[in-house]
Amino acid sequence: MTRDDAYRVVQRLAQRALDTRTQLRDLLAAGEGGEATAGLDLETTFDYAPYVRYADEIVGRVDEIA
Repeated sequence: MTRDDAYRVVQRLAQRALDTRTQLRDLLAAGEGGEATAGLDLETTFDYAPYVRYADEIVGRVDEIA
């Protein structure tokens, strides 16, 4: 699948999630993405830990400055 095709799938599902007030993860788990998202590891995809792993350290630095 090309990047553009993948973008269109995600865009369509994200809009549906907004319109129906359904979690995007739930739509993906239900297979709404078709073959494009088949076999997608939702646990890894929706694991936010890597993105916030330094949050405590950063907040601590801000506290030191203030």
